[in-house]
Amino acid sequence: MKIILRGLGTATPPFYIRQEEAYEYFTTNFILKPAEQDLYRRILLDGKIKGRYLGMDAKTDALEPDPDRRLARFLKFGRTTAVAAARRALAEAGVETDEIAGLIVNTCTGYLCPGLSSYIAADLGLRTSIRFGDLMGMGCGAAIPNLEAASGMLARNG
Repeated sequence: MKIILRGLGTATPPFYIRQEEAYEYFTTNFILKPAEQDLYRRILLDGKIKGRYLGMDAKTDALEPDPDRRLARFLKFGRTTAVAAARRALAEAGVETDEIAGLIVNTCTGYLCPGLSSYIAADLGLRTSIRFGDLMGMGCGAAIPNLEAASGMLARNG
């Protein structure tokens, strides 16, 4: 079976922070041992990445101790960002939502029940009979497993 990637969509959450701001925030708001401070400096300041988009309304959201509020924030931003990216991918591929037979979602941020895929499918208006796959805790490292899971879905659907 030949599988072709026909569309790719990207999206980012609305809050952007420069690496220098993130480093300053960590060193100001958290008690860090010298080794930890050095690690954050290397991660945030020594690379080519200039900034990050975060699923937050403000920097102070990073200090939120309530797990229910953190999950609500994940649902809000994960959902809207994923739906925006999916709509772009569908448009680029020239595919209508009624043609979708499966949905694979990957995240390392939060754990929802039902999975994030269920919310995305509802927001996109996908059929309730599609297959779902939520890969949790893998982050960027799940690119290949995502493609493998999707190709398995396609192969099973014939």
